[in-house]
Amino acid sequence: MRPNFAETFVQDVEPKFLLDHLIQDRLVDDEGRQWVENGSSSQERARRLLALLSKYPVRRVLGPLNEALRWTKYDHVADIRK
Repeated sequence: MRPNFAETFVQDVEPKFLLDHLIQDRLVDDEGRQWVENGSSSQERARRLLALLSKYPVRRVLGPLNEALRWTKYDHVADIRK
């Protein structure tokens, strides 16, 4: 069975490591960063980041998100999208 991207992202990723990359790609602004960072746990922060990114078309998000995941050593999460 193939792992689910969203479930793995929420369980394994600490979004604070991705935010700078996503800000550079203009997918997250300062207000969005603050909202994500104010989540009470890493899982809540991950859910918030996914919710924030969901307002963009998938094609706009996938490249920068996969690049950020690889840059921050979350290759196993990025590989689920292949």
